[in-house]
Amino acid sequence: MLILGLNKSLWLDEVYTIKLSVISFKHVILTTATDVHPPLYYLILKSILLILPKSLSFNNIYIYKLVSVIPIVLLLCFSLTRLRKDFGWLTSGIFGFCIITMPKMMIYATQIRMYSWVMFFATISFYYAYKLLKQANNKNWIIFTIFNLLTIYTHYYGAIAIVFIYLFLILKNKNLINKWFLSAITLTSIYIPWVFLFLKKTVFGDNQWSKPTFQDIPNTIWFIFSPHYHDLDMTVLGIIFLITFIILIIYYISQIIKDKKNSSSLINGGFIVLIATMSFGCLFSVLIRPMFYPKYVFVVIGCFWLSFSVLLSKTYNSRKRIFVPILIFLIFVGICNSITFINSENVSKFADFEFKNYLNQISENDTIIYIGPQLMDRFFHFYLNNSIIYWWDNPINSTITNITEKLHDGKVWVFYNGNNGFPDINGGISSFNTTLIENGLKLGYLGEIKLTKFITYPRYLYTVNF
Repeated sequence: MLILGLNKSLWLDEVYTIKLSVISFKHVILTTATDVHPPLYYLILKSILLILPKSLSFNNIYIYKLVSVIPIVLLLCFSLTRLRKDFGWLTSGIFGFCIITMPKMMIYATQIRMYSWVMFFATISFYYAYKLLKQANNKNWIIFTIFNLLTIYTHYYGAIAIVFIYLFLILKNKNLINKWFLSAITLTSIYIPWVFLFLKKTVFGDNQWSKPTFQDIPNTIWFIFSPHYHDLDMTVLGIIFLITFIILIIYYISQIIKDKKNSSSLINGGFIVLIATMSFGCLFSVLIRPMFYPKYVFVVIGCFWLSFSVLLSKTYNSRKRIFVPILIFLIFVGICNSITFINSENVSKFADFEFKNYLNQISENDTIIYIGPQLMDRFFHFYLNNSIIYWWDNPINSTITNITEKLHDGKVWVFYNGNNGFPDINGGISSFNTTLIENGLKLGYLGEIKLTKFITYPRYLYTVNF
């Protein structure tokens, strides 16, 4: 379904990724140093594209998206091999099912972004932290350190997660301090050069992020549990899923108290790493500099589902009356997510088709005006790299006063976001139209594109007429 559901629809950040993939390795590193993400994903993508034949890889949206599916396939292989060997087929099957069908998994597994890769790296890092608690040999330390390095060079929230994985490891077994310290020093020494480059080059815009609010807490929870295409929408299934998870945790704690046994480090660890990573990100954003989005929980979501899978499988032998209903509900949620993903991809495919049809009507002499957030400039230049594009942001913009002259050369097209997740700029289309009327011009309506969350195509299209 992931592969068959692919289409050529893009959103703003995916356009940025594609543009980075066609520049040199050196410039990828220098460019990402000024961005808000480390370079590893872009280097992986570029390397894969170079290996493939140019006729297959160059500007092929399907190939770009398939690169993001690779980590999910790798996690399935991990589930069928290492996880099955350590915990059996039941845990392996539950984890394999969760890593594909749980909320947001399919969406982020097909985006031309780094999220599926950092999730894969962080999950393997977390698993080998657990392995070190069982068997602290050199092989496990090397694998653990390598995947930590891959994680921190893919996403900055991955770096936060790795810090807490290190802390969790040493708190569980202080006897590991010597090699733990060696691993941490190795990681730090390799990462420090990037930190200096990041601090020197990166420019944070004032509107890059907004400060987190209390609403971001439930939003993060809904991101994990709510089977809906949109990131932060609460659904009835999401609430039931959250309640189901709480019941499972309560049962787990009661069994530990009843049997007077130590808790499982693998079960506790995934939940702790997720909560600690997001809490730190939230506090840092409030106290120092905003850098929080609920979607960043995806970085550690693999750790969460790994812990969840081990926990659920443990109830199979001890309490089937809990296990069976939860497993059935889990399958039902997975089915809902799969259907929602297919439907949303169909909408995206149709929106992309409509958008391209409008673009095909634009000639070389035409002028394009965009009303919406300025960041969309690079999106329009990606599709219309030979056209003159204006971003309209105020009623006295010289674009309006010169628009009559432009009409003599060709058509003037107006793209408008229609509040599709963005605030209106100075009154949006209404203010723009008022300014047109004052200059003896008027808008002619052409069409509306039906959009979903991760499409940043403009929603409405107009022409300007005398």
